[in-house]
Amino acid sequence: MGYGDDIMATGLAKRAREEHPHAKVVFADPDNPFQNEKGKTRLHWSSVYENNPNILQPGEDAEDLIVVPVFPGRRPYINYGRSRKGLTDNGLSVRSKFAYNPDFQATRGEFFFTDGELEQAEAAAKDLTAPIVFIEPNTKDAVNKTWPWERWQQVVEKSEHTPGHTPGHT
Repeated sequence: MGYGDDIMATGLAKRAREEHPHAKVVFADPDNPFQNEKGKTRLHWSSVYENNPNILQPGEDAEDLIVVPVFPGRRPYINYGRSRKGLTDNGLSVRSKFAYNPDFQATRGEFFFTDGELEQAEAAAKDLTAPIVFIEPNTKDAVNKTWPWERWQQVVEKSEHTPGHTPGHT
């Protein structure tokens, strides 16, 4: 999963906790568990989940768990029945073109920062004269996710917060 999937997963965790307030959420594929050397089901973890009270944290115990399946092949925003299959260079069958699920409604994701992280952000932002947005354009090697740096630079240059830019003009 990438950061976008991880952020969407935090919204799914929030919704699951609203329905089951005494449980904690973990992300795994219950239909295809991977057993590690200790015999436990491998769970997906992301730094995006740190400090999130809805998600089971490393080392934390919970009596009740909710397993949310959001691994490849189980992503709620993809209509797998309408997606096309193809072959990789080594002959493996994979989905080569995804059909998105138009009925999917993402729940807003959440981040939970520590006091120290918030203090660092405040210190870094105190000298800014305008809002700032960081775009991290690195992606996995996938045709549908490739956007060259030059295009991201165009987005920044057209931003209403870019010095010298007149809003409404591109």
